[in-house]
Amino acid sequence: MVTDAANTALSFSLFYQQPSIIHLPAFSNIELGGDKLYSLFSFTTSFKELQTEITQILENPTPPPKKEKIANFLQEDLL
Repeated sequence: MVTDAANTALSFSLFYQQPSIIHLPAFSNIELGGDKLYSLFSFTTSFKELQTEITQILENPTPPPKKEKIANFLQEDLL
């Protein structure tokens, strides 16, 4: 296992002369819902295309749908 965690565990084990056990559960996928940036990663094929898409989104931002829901909730009577 060649990762930052493995390097840290190895240095800990060698310095303190104690065994190290690392448990990193495997993730088969990560769901981020309707996150725009995450969805861009799934269909862009190059960094240039990704940069173009992100630039367009930043130039023409759309308000998140939760903003309207929160405003409606705050306008209603609370029990």
